[in-house]
Amino acid sequence: MSESLTIQSTRIVTSQKLDDRFLTAQRYVPETDEQRILGELSVLVEITRPWFPLSQIGSSILATCKKTYYEGSSTSDLVNFELAIKAVNDMLQKITEQGDTEWIGHLNAVAMVVIGKEIHLSSTGNADAFLFRDGKVSYITSRTQDAEQNPVKTFKSVTSGSLLALDTIVLANPTLLDSVGLDILQHAVDDAPPYQASCEIRNQLKKSKQKTVNAIVVRLVPESLHSNDPDVVYLDQASDTFTARFKKWWTARGKPLAQRVAKQSGTHAKNFGKLTKDTLIPKATTSVKHASTKTASAMRNVWSKTHPLLTKHSSGLAHKLDSAITGIKDRRSHETDEANNDPAMSIIGKSIYTIHDYQFQQSKKGTSWIRRIMLTFQRLALTGLLSTRHIISTIRNPKKRPLVLVVAGIVLVILLIISITVRSRTKSAHVASATQTATLQLARKKVADAKTALSFNKKKEAQTLFGQALKDAESLAGTPAQKDAAPVVAESQKEYDTLTGATRIATLDPIVTVTQDSFVTVLGSKGYTLSPDGVVSEVGLTPHSTAQKVAQLPESDGVTAIAQTIDQKLLIGTKGQSLFEFNGADGSITKLQPADGEKFSPIRALALYGIGIYTLDNENDQIWKYIQSKNVIDAAQKYIPRKQLDISKAVDIAIDGSVYVLDSTGKVDKLSKGERQEFKLTGIPDPFATITKPIDITLDEDNPTFFITDAGEHRLLEFDKNGLFTHQYILPAEFTTMSHVFIQLKARRAFIVNGDKLYMIDL
Repeated sequence: MSESLTIQSTRIVTSQKLDDRFLTAQRYVPETDEQRILGELSVLVEITRPWFPLSQIGSSILATCKKTYYEGSSTSDLVNFELAIKAVNDMLQKITEQGDTEWIGHLNAVAMVVIGKEIHLSSTGNADAFLFRDGKVSYITSRTQDAEQNPVKTFKSVTSGSLLALDTIVLANPTLLDSVGLDILQHAVDDAPPYQASCEIRNQLKKSKQKTVNAIVVRLVPESLHSNDPDVVYLDQASDTFTARFKKWWTARGKPLAQRVAKQSGTHAKNFGKLTKDTLIPKATTSVKHASTKTASAMRNVWSKTHPLLTKHSSGLAHKLDSAITGIKDRRSHETDEANNDPAMSIIGKSIYTIHDYQFQQSKKGTSWIRRIMLTFQRLALTGLLSTRHIISTIRNPKKRPLVLVVAGIVLVILLIISITVRSRTKSAHVASATQTATLQLARKKVADAKTALSFNKKKEAQTLFGQALKDAESLAGTPAQKDAAPVVAESQKEYDTLTGATRIATLDPIVTVTQDSFVTVLGSKGYTLSPDGVVSEVGLTPHSTAQKVAQLPESDGVTAIAQTIDQKLLIGTKGQSLFEFNGADGSITKLQPADGEKFSPIRALALYGIGIYTLDNENDQIWKYIQSKNVIDAAQKYIPRKQLDISKAVDIAIDGSVYVLDSTGKVDKLSKGERQEFKLTGIPDPFATITKPIDITLDEDNPTFFITDAGEHRLLEFDKNGLFTHQYILPAEFTTMSHVFIQLKARRAFIVNGDKLYMIDL
């Protein structure tokens, strides 16, 4: 007979209210037999707005969910849970009708009930729920918060399922995953009781100084493994477990060890004190007195010889300096001999001057630093006197005097230049610092103004202000003000993304390393990259893959464009106006030729539609159409019959029956049968409405939307076929060297070459 299972859970909460948000995690354990049948209810609510004005809404969600569920009249726990979720939606609708709309778009909440092995769960916003089972993690919820939450149906669906023994569920607001990371979270939860897992999660959050997190860790355990651990862990309080462990270690090992060390140290200290008092101090005192006497005597002798010389005419100074230097040398030799031969010298005295006296090596080690200091002073004095003598001698020589003047002039000019440069740089640094401070202050003011606009429900104005603050704060990257600007960047990004419905990708791991500025495509189930010099490599489509060369173009004068054929082959255009066809099935490369010659028109970009091959020709301001039938390619035809638009700076073309031309300015022109149509991109959110560096446009006739890659703002922009903006995917900030992007529209997947790395993202 299998052992019965029970629920064990621990909450991670803060003991103090948070000023910038309402955040709570509650777990309700039924007290009566009637309620126990309905299981345990856990609810987490976060409203990312100041705590006090919205605390009533958050509390109402908790109270309504609890009251409705446990007072449900149905015998089905699922029906009762659905009724509780509906009651919460109705309550939020009434609050909205009364004019309280601050919570809309800022609510992250999840409610879960566990009845035996069964669970029912519903969420809204960006609240997270994870299931940890057998070393693997699954998302129960997904972050799907819209810019506008619908108060009529805030909680949209209910998820139900069954748990196994030792399964763990974690409910949390989104800050937990953003701060800790899924791998660290899984490491903390795997094979650990809820309390131990919660303590580890708390420790990780403290390392990142994160306090805006609440979570509930729930585990299904056999009754024999159930423990009476605390059911709450406070994120903003000291770790009790660490203190307990330290006290236990100190009592058992630390204190006895310290006592032994103290006892032994006391014995050694007494012996060392006696040695110091009886031997070291008397010897050191004698040595210092002797060294001081000799140093003072030497300095008086030097001064008595140099002082008269400095007061006389410069004509005799060089000669006198020679005498002084010779005197110093003689005196140093005499003092050394005198010290070695003086019978009155003590052992310490001998150790100062007698280097090779092996009988007194220990004493010599203790006093050699005095000798080194005296010798250093004497060498410095001697070097200074020699330099002074040489300079005076050079100045007095009529033949060398012009050279001296020239050198002096050059030195003065160099000093003047250095002075001017230092002053200029100092001034520039002050100006730059003042500019950075002003920029940061302006960004902070825009954030404050944006919050004010939001309080009056002026979302368009708030969006623009948050975006401007983001641009200002990001412009301080790489400056001393970057650290202070980081909180402004983080807050502005979050609010701007929420208001515009943007998907911001913080980090991406590369699939494989490729050649710089390569092209990328997928033929069937295989990925391929094409280097600028014509090397075709097959690459895996999973992280940590490798690239394997499969073909090489016979002419490697530089690849300019690629395009897929309907039979999963690849056309490759080159700078030499050649066109090649690569067959991934056998790795063969075939050179294609038009009927009117050996070369095609200059190929800036390629697009295929039906049996037509379209080439973008910047040099001749034209799009050429080639009809391919079997192995024959007809002569080129002008697609644009007359001058209608300037495509000399166009960067890419795409076709879905009509031809779309992407210009380097970010403008898109639409042509149908060679004639220009009314078309314009609209709706890109301010203040990033300008496409600063377009490199790619992707569309086909089977999809209602198309994509433009903007390397300047490191993003992928999605539009409908009328040119209306629908969404944007903002890539990590380092994605500024994107060279090529391949997007699978049906699979909603993008492959991006940035520098020498290939990345993949799901859209």
